[in-house]
Amino acid sequence: NSPALNITYTPRSFQVYANEFPQSRYAFVGASIDGRRHEPFEPPEGSGSLVYISLGTELNKSERFFRRCVEALGCSGVRVVMAIGNSVRPENLGPLPPTTMVRSRVPQLEVLSQASLFITHSQASLFITHGGMNSVNEALFYGVPMLVVPVGNDQPTVARRVEELGLGEALEIREATPNVLREAAMRVLSDRECHARLSEFRQETRNAGGNTTAAKLII
Repeated sequence: NSPALNITYTPRSFQVYANEFPQSRYAFVGASIDGRRHEPFEPPEGSGSLVYISLGTELNKSERFFRRCVEALGCSGVRVVMAIGNSVRPENLGPLPPTTMVRSRVPQLEVLSQASLFITHSQASLFITHGGMNSVNEALFYGVPMLVVPVGNDQPTVARRVEELGLGEALEIREATPNVLREAAMRVLSDRECHARLSEFRQETRNAGGNTTAAKLII
């Protein structure tokens, strides 16, 4: 009973059982990026890889998880940008090195864009995410590898799909100790094959057309 036109904001290759969705009725247009206000962003000081950490806007209340991220990556030499929302207090996360930036919010598209530039210039980057569909689609748009730590809802399924396609790794939040987080992050950062697959998904997502294609189809 689905309508004649169904617009899906992900690339077709990411869709589970994609062959069950006929192209005549399902338009996979990629991430919804166009038209957002530009917000300047500069990564923290340092020369290491860039790691962006966010659990989204609704399920970002895990102070323990953010503390573990600080412990895992604070002395690893990477540059960390962490968005912790309004429920977690930065002073509760322990000492922060100058290479770690903690904010209640950051302009996600700008951070992912910077992460994409790191990859372009032969430096590694990583997005540690809860696996929300918007965040994952935006990571695909910018070609940024992911370490997915699902919190709930559809996120475990999304995390499995990221891992199946070789776009990163997945961890259960209960198992995400500092050592496990550090080891997984370093594996993904150094995974050249993962970066190559992300490059293909980035091209597919951008070719899908986003909001412009969606508007044309509706008109």
